[in-house]
Amino acid sequence: VEEPVLLVTINGEEIMSNHDEVEYWINYYLYQLSNSGYDISDPEMLEAIDQYALLNTMRYILIRQKAAELGLDTFTDEEKAEWEKTARESWEQAVESHMEGITDASTDDEKAAARADAIAALKLEGYEEDSFIDGFVESETGNALIDRLMDHVSKGITVEDDEVQTYYNELVEEDKANYGEDISTYEFYTQY
Repeated sequence: VEEPVLLVTINGEEIMSNHDEVEYWINYYLYQLSNSGYDISDPEMLEAIDQYALLNTMRYILIRQKAAELGLDTFTDEEKAEWEKTARESWEQAVESHMEGITDASTDDEKAAARADAIAALKLEGYEEDSFIDGFVESETGNALIDRLMDHVSKGITVEDDEVQTYYNELVEEDKANYGEDISTYEFYTQY
């Protein structure tokens, strides 16, 4: 195991290579890309994954810091309870989707055994109920921070259709310049 290294400091907050958010994004991309048939042993692909993981982590930290600075980071108990309720429902859906051979005619013992097998399968995939729910609530909290911050910074701003088209055209040209000769990174980028 390599010693953690400092990747970047954001407003005094150090982001180490073993930061939970960095590791989350690396694992997320590795899982998504390997399941989509990409060669995740390709050094260029691994470098792109590391870069996107760090960029996502930096974005999250900056959003969290700015939301705190603006006082937008406090949530009600009702909001938190709703996120937890939705998380538990998602967990149950995940368990049910892994339960095999269960019909309306199945006995309670068969259902219990299938549920235990489903939870074991999810555990092998790296999911446990508590961490699944905590991760879901944390994700919803992050999404709410983004929404609040976007609402705050976009108050009173209007954008014309021609401005959107001009910006889009600029992005297309930028992508051509950045990825025209690097198809695997472009595929990763478009998947991202």
